Amino acid sequence: LVTKELDVDLKAAIDLAAHTLPVKVTPANKAEVLEFIGGRLRAWVEEQDWPRDVITAVLAEQSANPHRALKGIEQLSDWVKRANWEPLLDGFARCVRITRGETERFGVNTELLTEGEEKHLYSVYADAWSRLQPHDNVDAFLSAFEPMLPAITDFFNKVMVNVEDEAVRRNRLGLLQAVSAMQRGRADLSHLSGF
Repeated sequence: LVTKELDVDLKAAIDLAAHTLPVKVTPANKAEVLEFIGGRLRAWVEEQDWPRDVITAVLAEQSANPHRALKGIEQLSDWVKRANWEPLLDGFARCVRITRGETERFGVNTELLTEGEEKHLYSVYADAWSRLQPHDNVDAFLSAFEPMLPAITDFFNKVMVNVEDEAVRRNRLGLLQAVSAMQRGRADLSHLSGF
């Protein structure tokens, strides 16, 4: 798959193959096969010259698609070398850290956005999200996120997230959860050094 640059979701392929086997294949069996493939992929990419934390971050989201995962590792490896990487990662990490303890996923009601900074953050998020496609990889995600950094910094400097008003608090958390979800299917940046 890597050599021929084939973009194949092995989870879907395993689901298809399971129906052709003469034995019953349970969800646990499928998970074990995916885990095995992910482990073999990790062993192979760790023999290359990429940072271990980058490998872990990408494989956390893409281990079921070897070609796509390799592209993601290459792209994230380039991003972590950039001069502005530390503030970029920190800005994204702030969104993730404040929301990761929440078990509920909140929506965003634009009518509850009252502060200028939260309105601006929602606006730049909506613009960035509209440019991201499901098949986009790490480079597209970080390229969409990068221009959001000033709005994120302003938001955290001037807006209190955990306010007493429950609806406002949930709405602000929902906005930060939406920003955090931009990485989904691409990389889990919480595995990176400095997160």
